[in-house]
Amino acid sequence: MERPVWFALVDGQGKGKAYNGTTAIKVKIKSTSDIDDFREAVKDKFDRQGDDLKGIVSSKLHVFKNRDTFVNNIQLGGGEMIEHYGELWDDPLLVVVSSSSLSSDDTFFKKIEETVERMFKKQKKRECIAFSGISTSKLNKVTKGLRIIVVSGNEPKLPKANLVRAFDWDPNRREDEQVAEYLLYLHCQLDATLKQMGLCLLDATQHPAVLAIEDDRFEFDLNCTADVLILDDLGDNMAKNVRHLNGLRLVMELKKDLTTEYSKKENQALVELIAANVRAPDLSPVVVLTDLDKKMRAEETNQCIQIHPLDPINKQPQDA
Repeated sequence: MERPVWFALVDGQGKGKAYNGTTAIKVKIKSTSDIDDFREAVKDKFDRQGDDLKGIVSSKLHVFKNRDTFVNNIQLGGGEMIEHYGELWDDPLLVVVSSSSLSSDDTFFKKIEETVERMFKKQKKRECIAFSGISTSKLNKVTKGLRIIVVSGNEPKLPKANLVRAFDWDPNRREDEQVAEYLLYLHCQLDATLKQMGLCLLDATQHPAVLAIEDDRFEFDLNCTADVLILDDLGDNMAKNVRHLNGLRLVMELKKDLTTEYSKKENQALVELIAANVRAPDLSPVVVLTDLDKKMRAEETNQCIQIHPLDPINKQPQDA
C-alpha cells in the first residue's frame, strides 16, 4: 500500500534555506519502503519534472526527520524504515541538497565530453595528399619530419641479364588500358622466376591506400597506392594480408610519360619509397617508375635513399 510522504528540499550551502525556492511537496511510496527508497523516489520525481537535481546521486541526498535533527546533523539511515515520517505537510522530512552531492562520475564524464567536443571543434581537418600530387615543399616536410637523408648518385653497373620481349606501348590507347595489359605482360615474364623465390606479382590497384601514411611528425596524410607490388606469396591468404606488406621487394608505378612534370614524378618516386620503407621498415624495398623513354629506380642503401634515373640503350619500344 502506498502513502504520500511530505518533504522539503534544503540547500545544504544555504544554512537550511529552501532549495531553489521549493516548498513542501510529496511523493508516493510503499509504506514498507526505507529511506533509500524514499531518496530514489525524490530523485525520480525531479528527473521527470525538470533538472533541479540534475547531476545529483540519490544516495548523496541527506534526509533529516525535522529541523532540529538537521541543526544537530542527525541523519536518517538509508536502511531505516519510512514508517510515519513525513505524514503531515507541516512536518515534512528535510532532504538536503549540497554541491558536494554532485556525482563525481557524472561530473567527470561531463567534463570529458565537453573537452572532446571542444577538441573536435578546434581540430582542423588534416590535409590528405596523393603521392602523385606531392610538391617539393611537402616532400621536404616529410623527409624532415622522418629525418631522412636524400643523396643523389650514379647508377651502379648492373650485371647482364637475359633479354626478354619488351612491352609494346600503344600511344593511342588510354593509360589505364595500357596498365592492365602491362600487368599481363609482367605476369608472363616474371611469374615463373618469382614463384621459385616464393614471391608473387600483385595488382596493387585492387588494394587502395596500401601505402597510405598517417604520421604526426608532419601535418598532412599521404594516401595513394601503386600499380604493382612484388612481395611474399601468401597464397589464399594474400588478399586479407596485403596491408602487412610481407616480404615487400618492389613497388612499381606504371606511367606513359615521365618527361612532363618530371620533377613532380620524381617526388612521387621518393615519397612512395619513403612510404614503402615506413610500412615495411626491415625490407628496404625498391621503387620503380616505368616509362617508354625513361625509367627511374630508387633504393635505400646504408640508411640513405638514392634515386637513379635510367636511360635505356635504345629508346624504341622493343628495347625499352
